[in-house]
Amino acid sequence: MRKLISIFDLTRLNERYCCLATDQAKKQFIRTVYTLSLCAVAIIFIWYNGIASLNIKKENLLSPIELSLKKLPLLGDNKFAEDIKNNTVLQNKTDEKSTIKQQVKNIKDIIIDVPKTSVPEKALPEKLVADTSVNQAKDQATKKNYGIVKKTIYMGANTSQVSITFDDGYNKKTVEKVLDVLKKENIKTTFFIIGKAIKAYPDVWKRAIAEGHQICNHTNYHEVLTNMPDKLVQEEIIGWETTVKKALGEEYLNKMKSEFPFLRLPGGGGERSDRILSIAQKNGYTVVGWNLETFSSVINPLRKTNSEQDISNKIQQHIVSRCSKGSIILLHFNQYDTANIEGILQGVKKRGFDIQPLSQVIK
Repeated sequence: MRKLISIFDLTRLNERYCCLATDQAKKQFIRTVYTLSLCAVAIIFIWYNGIASLNIKKENLLSPIELSLKKLPLLGDNKFAEDIKNNTVLQNKTDEKSTIKQQVKNIKDIIIDVPKTSVPEKALPEKLVADTSVNQAKDQATKKNYGIVKKTIYMGANTSQVSITFDDGYNKKTVEKVLDVLKKENIKTTFFIIGKAIKAYPDVWKRAIAEGHQICNHTNYHEVLTNMPDKLVQEEIIGWETTVKKALGEEYLNKMKSEFPFLRLPGGGGERSDRILSIAQKNGYTVVGWNLETFSSVINPLRKTNSEQDISNKIQQHIVSRCSKGSIILLHFNQYDTANIEGILQGVKKRGFDIQPLSQVIK
């Protein structure tokens, strides 16, 4: 009975709609329903394609092994599959680290390192050291014919004679203190002094010469030569000679060039470069380095955490204990190297070594 009533109601509503609605309204209604249907279908289609594309991209990012693991049937061995997957990822990371380490090693093998002891009173910036190494590599890469080039000397003859050398000459009072101690201990040595320091107080260096010490070339302005063109390298070396000629006299310069024509390169820059060595050689010089020093081995590592006196004591112990036959020792006129200079000289002598100028040690 209720069903008949409902059907009757619907029929009445349809008849009523047909009476009230015009033909134009019916057409408009049909168009609206049709348009909404198309929009719904389009939305569903776009949504479906988007989900499918994301899944494809995700699949492409997976490695072949991970894809295989993903396709394994999810049975009782799911844990085994996960373990394999985790191990694969870890192995990939390990392989990446090994590759990076190998690349770093290859780069280090290409760069020609500056000797560890090749550090002056003022440490070389990292970039400068890197540039120096690169320029040394360029010298070899270009394979220019420099002829027979004398290599840098780092040690003297294998005898009981050693040489304690001093570089730069910035501090006048410290230089005078060192000269006083050397005179007291009756020791003659070799100084590698910058041209501008010779020009600043020539009387001190005239005293050094009068007391039997050797003053040799350390360039005019203490510039690292490796990054300079040939012309400027030449000017640094010859400029020192001009300064010495004016301050100490031409007679001393001629004696130095004939008896002990030694050149020490600032910071050791270029001491393995055929280009720099050939320029020094053309100007009549033998380049001399060192095999024992204090700045990079003692001062630089300790000066932030140790007192001045502790560092000076370490320097004395370092020099005396490591001195060997033919050693060429590098010191500077700073507060660390000179604080215990008397103890250093006495300690080296007690070990049986004879301290002499370079011309006696290099034979």
